[in-house]
Amino acid sequence: MSVKVSTSLFLEVTCIVFATLFAYVALLFTAGQQVDLVNFAKGEQNTLQCEVFKDRPYTGSDVKEIKTIIDMCHSDEIKHQYTSAFHRILWLGNSQLHYINQYQQGDHLAPYWLKMGWESPAMIEPLGFSLPNANLQEFLLLSRYAMMNVPVNLLMVELVFDDLREDGLRGDFSEMLTPGFVTEFRRSSTTAENMIERFFSTCKVNGEGTDDTLSGTIQKPVEQWLNARLSTIWRLWESRPQIEGNVLLALYNFRNYALGIKPTTVRRMIKARYDLNMDALRDVLNDCRQRGIPVLLYIAPIRHDKPIPYDSTEYSLWKNEIVLTSQRYGAQLVNLEQLVPGELWGTYVGDDADFMHFQGAGHRLVAEALLPNVKKILDDRER
Repeated sequence: MSVKVSTSLFLEVTCIVFATLFAYVALLFTAGQQVDLVNFAKGEQNTLQCEVFKDRPYTGSDVKEIKTIIDMCHSDEIKHQYTSAFHRILWLGNSQLHYINQYQQGDHLAPYWLKMGWESPAMIEPLGFSLPNANLQEFLLLSRYAMMNVPVNLLMVELVFDDLREDGLRGDFSEMLTPGFVTEFRRSSTTAENMIERFFSTCKVNGEGTDDTLSGTIQKPVEQWLNARLSTIWRLWESRPQIEGNVLLALYNFRNYALGIKPTTVRRMIKARYDLNMDALRDVLNDCRQRGIPVLLYIAPIRHDKPIPYDSTEYSLWKNEIVLTSQRYGAQLVNLEQLVPGELWGTYVGDDADFMHFQGAGHRLVAEALLPNVKKILDDRER
């Protein structure tokens, strides 16, 4: 009996030792893989672009960049840098707004062409704020934050059906969640309250303490000291955010490979997330109506030279709901889904079709299609 127990124990200990060694080697290998975790899904042919006017950026593709641009605009407003003839447009979108497929010298993003299409480019500022896979809940927070800090003459929102599968706020939004803003945002709607609660709940689970619940306690400085010390003596500890991202990316790629998921695979609606995002859109429209800010919604271009990766019934029902929602809240709506021809799209990875990002000429087409609507809305607003 004792021999059997000893043999079993020996095997268990041996397995644990080998598993530990394997895991350690895997961690070392993973830590050495420097992957751009923010933009890994952009595809090989897409180039990140930022537009600048007189040494000032007016497009941003992450929360930190966006906050910096808003802070600069806020500073200029305090200094009375703008006249009543100046128009600021808040343009919210996903990566379609900041990537150019098969970039060529002289290519620009849609906000650039909108600015250059104005009679006096210096008198219009299209703030192109876009995040990869941005959802409408994030648009709600971004629009509220921007409009609380700077005057906005027009809100433009890119609508992408696939983004309604996304949920919640990414961790970077802690940059904007100051106590004063959080208090104001919570009061604005049930949707906003739930968003903030879920965000802080996730932060607590991950031990980040973004809502500052650890302030004034001994736990926070002790944790900060331990993290700093461990990071200086143990490379794996310092690299743990990158390691976590690399592992998740590997699992994501393995899932797609195992299940045969490709860009052309039909992606079904996730009803609970769809409802949360549509509620957020209604909050955006209601907020703008109360502030007297006009809204221009547009259904984003998608390539049509290949079958689109949406369930056709779900996609049609969503477009119908968008029409009714825009009418209810007095927003303008433009459907640009078939605007960009097939030859202006590219590939994602290898021969996989990219359904989201188009070439530079596509950005110009988007701006030219929206410009007449923008001019009419702003002209009507001044009357």
